[in-house]
Amino acid sequence: MKTSYWLAILVLPWFLIGCHASGLNRMSHLISKEQYQNHSTKKFIFQKGRKAALEKFRLDLSGRSGDTLYFLETYNYEQAKVYGSVWNKKKVIYYVEDGKEVSFPKEELYFTDRMKELIARWDTVGIRREEDLYSNMTPNNPVIGSRVVIEEKRFMISTIKFKEFFNVDRDKTN
Repeated sequence: MKTSYWLAILVLPWFLIGCHASGLNRMSHLISKEQYQNHSTKKFIFQKGRKAALEKFRLDLSGRSGDTLYFLETYNYEQAKVYGSVWNKKKVIYYVEDGKEVSFPKEELYFTDRMKELIARWDTVGIRREEDLYSNMTPNNPVIGSRVVIEEKRFMISTIKFKEFFNVDRDKTN
């Protein structure tokens, strides 16, 4: 009896951590799959940084329903770095991945407030309008926005790929 009690105390936390991690890994994998199928991205280019950010986000997926996560991700060819942001109503995490390690800056380094606003509203028409008007930078790195609606244990994923845009009169550099 005592042995099974102690075994349960020692094993249960590791089991719960494993379930938590597998749910986040599954979510990240499904986002990568959606991006690859719909936008011809390099198959798992954002996976490492996104998984690290989701772990840091400490999102509890058990019994969670109705939460929505938003992602902005890009690969900057000049710097050979992945830049990303993940957020919901309560929290935001910024991350940078250089191929070796993932870092978590305290503030946004890449995406404008306007990009985040349009993704949070999932205003794809507005994104295309901004892209047409303000994506005249060279080089112009593609950005992928993703929305993940969590319903019980399912993830409903939408993605959009667009050219980065910047309005000098409105957007500030960080």
